[in-house]
Amino acid sequence: RTAEAVGAVGQVYDQADILLFCKADLSYQLTVANPHNLTFCPYSVAVYTLTSEWDKVYLSIRAPAEGVPEYLPVHEMLVSIIEEVINW
Repeated sequence: RTAEAVGAVGQVYDQADILLFCKADLSYQLTVANPHNLTFCPYSVAVYTLTSEWDKVYLSIRAPAEGVPEYLPVHEMLVSIIEEVINW
């Protein structure tokens, strides 16, 4: 949608989606520990292919939040989702 505005001459992604969701118990634990942890929700998993590698699907998550030990269970859950997809 922004290609024209930035003068893009080609596409980076062939297909791309970002799945957003929250898990109530983990989100609650994050915000009880620090109300400003609200910014960590929703969690996201990106699913995409590149125009240069259209036959390869990538799954991506954000790196664990440094200095926020309450985020570790969220990161572990996201890693387990990716592992489950890879082993499917």
